[in-house]
Amino acid sequence: MMLKNFPSLFLGLLCIFIIPMHVHSQVEVQYSGCVASERITFESNPSLLQLLKSPVIQPCAYKFATALTQPRLIPLQEAQKEILLLNIRLLSLSSSSKSIKQYLSSLESLIQKQSITGRVLGLELDSTRVEIIPLKNRIFSHSLTMHFPSKLKSVFFVGAKKEIMPYRPSLSVEDYVIKNPLFNFFEKGYVSVVQANGEVEKLKVGVWNHQTNYLSPGSWIIGRLKSTVIEEVAPTFNEDLANWLATQVLP
Repeated sequence: MMLKNFPSLFLGLLCIFIIPMHVHSQVEVQYSGCVASERITFESNPSLLQLLKSPVIQPCAYKFATALTQPRLIPLQEAQKEILLLNIRLLSLSSSSKSIKQYLSSLESLIQKQSITGRVLGLELDSTRVEIIPLKNRIFSHSLTMHFPSKLKSVFFVGAKKEIMPYRPSLSVEDYVIKNPLFNFFEKGYVSVVQANGEVEKLKVGVWNHQTNYLSPGSWIIGRLKSTVIEEVAPTFNEDLANWLATQVLP
């Protein structure tokens, strides 16, 4: 009788000792910026909606620019930064234009000063949208940081005479470019834009543009180097630069 039941008994023991059971682990979340809570420990893997709704958010918070960062992304962004800096130097060596060399030197200084943040991109961080669209409500099993910045009153430029301008909600991307023209060695009719939430766009500007596009406070407007300048050295340079700037977190 014992031998007859042995296969079932063996499979039962196998399930207990070898097949891992689903165990919830604690997840620590560090909050910073315009929030009352500095740290919350979740007893089980929290959902994105829990992360967004658990802290007491202060009125100064600029929710559109909320940034979620994870330590495990830091090595990838370290490599991203190093490749971008290397390509800046290679482009400078390959260019005979004094103006482009000066621009690339200033750009190199800017990138070197910027932090490696571990910011997660492409993630919906509006609590209302996360709540009504279940597929956006991810589950997290690793410790992370969520930053709620204060609302900035500036727009940043890469490749223009002024590096910063006051934010005006009535001004379109084209208005900003007219007021603060990009250097004349850039691609005509297009700019890269990084919104404060990390969204990257390539937008048309000029008299032939029939769409009006606006910026969020804390956005970047970036000149795009012509394909003749980058195609032999770093053909994806314009996209790489915008994608790097998207990792930056507002204070």
